[in-house]
Order: sequence, then C-alpha cells, then structure tokens
Amino acid sequence: MESSASIGYNPAEVFGPYYEDIIVKPLQNLGLRENDIKSENIQWSLPPNSSARTQWLSPNSVCDRKSIWGYCFFTHEEDSFETSSNSVWNTQNQNHEHDRFAGPPALGYQFTGIENNNWSREWSDYEFDISRIRTILRGEQCEEKENLINSLQELVFTLINDEKKFPVFKMLVDACNDIHLDLLMNTILLGSEFFVEAAFLEQGVKSIVKLINKVKKSRHAFILTRILSTRFFDLMTDNTARKVIQQCFMLFGHEPNEILYERTIVHCRELATHKIGCRSLNECIDTITGRQRSKLLNDIADASEYLSIDPYGNYVVQKVLDLKNTDVTSRILCVLRGKHIILARNKVGSNVVEKCMMCSEVGLLDVVNELLRDPQTPFQLAKDHFGNYVIQNVLRATKECDYLREMYKSLVKLLKPYKKELERTAGGRNVMNLIALEAVLDISNLACFGISNHGNICRRPQFVTTIVVHQAIASPTKQNKCIP
Repeated sequence: MESSASIGYNPAEVFGPYYEDIIVKPLQNLGLRENDIKSENIQWSLPPNSSARTQWLSPNSVCDRKSIWGYCFFTHEEDSFETSSNSVWNTQNQNHEHDRFAGPPALGYQFTGIENNNWSREWSDYEFDISRIRTILRGEQCEEKENLINSLQELVFTLINDEKKFPVFKMLVDACNDIHLDLLMNTILLGSEFFVEAAFLEQGVKSIVKLINKVKKSRHAFILTRILSTRFFDLMTDNTARKVIQQCFMLFGHEPNEILYERTIVHCRELATHKIGCRSLNECIDTITGRQRSKLLNDIADASEYLSIDPYGNYVVQKVLDLKNTDVTSRILCVLRGKHIILARNKVGSNVVEKCMMCSEVGLLDVVNELLRDPQTPFQLAKDHFGNYVIQNVLRATKECDYLREMYKSLVKLLKPYKKELERTAGGRNVMNLIALEAVLDISNLACFGISNHGNICRRPQFVTTIVVHQAIASPTKQNKCIP
C-alpha cells in the first residue's frame, strides 16, 4: 500500500474554519489523543476506488459498528478483494489510515470540494439495509440507536437527494429528538448551500417538506427559514422549489416566516411580474399578517397601474382586489382613476377594470364617469376587441342598480346612433344585442304580469324561464380569467 503521505491530504486545509467541528470533536469522542488529532503531520489517504458493497466493519477495527463513522448500515455483499488492514484509526501504530470501508467523515465528506476522486460516486452507490435500520430506529432508546442516528446525520445531504434512500431519511427525521435535531440542523446550517440546492429537485422538495413538518413547532423553524431566505427569489420563481416556501408559509407561524415575508416585500414587483413568481406572491398574500401584510398590500396598490397591464402582474392586482380590504381597494382605485379607458383596451388590463367594478361601487362609478366624459368613448370602447366586455359589464351593472339607471340610459343613448357601425364588429354586435335583449326583457317583464281570479297580480313562470334562457345565449362572457 502506498504511504498515506504520498497520496494524502491535510484535513485542516480542506475543512478550513470547520476543521474543529467536523474532524476534531468527532475524533475526540472516539477516544483519540488530542495531540494525535491536531498533529500537522497527519496525512489522510483518500478512499481508493472500489465497486464493493460494504457491511459492518470487522470487530477488530477501532472504528467498529458502534463508532460515529463505522455505524453505517449497508446490504451484505461479499468483498472480492483483500484489504491490507481492517483498522480505520489504528491508535497503536498511529498510522491513521482511512479504511476503504469506512463511512465519510462528519458533515458529508462528499461536499468538501475534493472533486478529483470517486468518493461521491462510490458513496451514492451504496445500498442501505432499510429493514435493519427501521428495526433499530423504531426500537427503544439505546446506545446502538444513538450511534446509528449520529452516523446517518452525517449523510444527510446524500439522503435528501436520493429517492431510494428517502425512506432512511424519513425514519431518521422521525427518530430525532430535540438534541438530535440540534445536531441535524447544525449539519444543515454548515452545508446550507447544498440544502438549498436540494430544493430545486423533486426528491429534495419531498425530503425538505418532511423536515419542515418535523420542526414546524420548534425553534428550528427559524434556522430553516433563514437558510431558505439566502436564495429566496430563486426559490419563489422556480416551479419546483416554490413548494418548499409554500410549505413554510402554510405550516410555520408568523415569527419564523418573518424573514421570508421581508424578502417578499423587497422583491414584490419582480415576483409580481414573473410567470411563476406571481403565483408564489399570491400564496404569500394568503398567509402574511400584521404590519408586513399592510406594507406588502400597499406596495402592490402603489404599483397597480404598472402591474395592471403586465401579463402576470394583473393577477396579483386582482388577488388584492378580491380581498375587499377597504383601505387597499381605495388606494388602488385612486391610482387607476382616470386610466380605466386605457386599461379597458388592454387584454389583461380589461380584467382589472372589470374587477374594480365588481369589488367596489366606487370603482363602478369611476368607470361609468370616464365613459360618459366623452360622447365618443362608449362607441370606441364598444367596438374594441377587449373593451366591449367592459361596456357589457357596465351596462348590466347600471341596469340592475336603481340609482344608476339614468347612467344606463345615457350610455344606451350614446351607443344607438352607431348601431350599424357596431354591428360590423364582433364586440359591437355583442353590445347591441345586449341592449336589445334588455329592451325586450323590460317589455316582457310588464307582459308577464297578469290579474288572477282573485284580483291579485301573478307572474307567468314559463315565460320568465324562456327569457332567462335567451339572455344566457345572447350574453357571451370573456374568458382568460384563470391564473397562468
């Protein structure tokens, strides 16, 4: 065997500031002398390439099945080659060779940045004896169970991203008590970049959601949200990773989520105008509370003119209007006042105008007043591909409201002179058909009342049913209302 110095590496250089936590403390727990551990002359050999599947280390190894490194469960397969030594840490000769069968060092060896070896590939190929792990983890608390949990925690990043190893990760999380969770979250915190990267994979999301459910009522929730906040915008705008943030919004309280809500406010406009981000933002609106909620909604209201004509931002404005928050709605109406006609001619802006009319009587009055301000405006809007839907909704709303009936008559009066021109366009025909239908309905409502034998007024239900059916046929509605 080659000497460790010729093929080795200095762990202090590899692990840098984390050397004490990753290397020294676990080795102290194994009973090694402090001078041996900290010796600058120690050179550890990299694991040799091997396709062999390992089992428990042999009993004569110092790092045996009860050690923090040796307790990794694998399916049993006979090894076809000879090993020069069964000892991982031979304290007698102080050679400190790294056994080819030993598990990786603490905190996930494969993530130390040493990429010129096959350790990461070799380690991911191992198969766990899931049945045996289940038996130990579901058993009573004992040294054997404690050592297994400690060893599995060191492999957390491998377990998170591997679909085949997910059952092991799930059992590990379920078996963790508060002390174990402290150690696990410390491991995740030290490898936070790898943890966040896992959120962009379907399997990673599944694992992280499991962890979120475990820590949702503990202080560890603060650690998770702080880690996720480091790449908040990327997570919110990825169709897979956003599920992790969504689970935090749903399961954590306001305090752990406060840092995520703060990031939402900072990136409000960018999220609102993003195809996926707008959906994530709307989900945040459902859960955010307190001062941050007011800040977020007011920021959206202040940007509502810009967002209303954005293909994705308009859905966020509609979401806020649907909340029917009086102060925020008034703020949006104030920003959009005088701009409804321009918005009504826009494909997505017309949706916002209709929502303003539906959610507030003030919004309806604003739109009607803008229409009546110029005699040409109703005609121009009625023949517009998108504006005709706004006119139709205005006609229905003013007709049904007694105190707006005069406005309805004024609109009809302005449109009738352009009947022939309007009937040349699809939108114009819809508007004129609606006016004609309303006129017929008025006459029919008078005709459908008669005098009964007892001198009482009675309604003829069959006739009314016929009118309602014709109204439904002649009143097309605009589509494209769903969130992308």
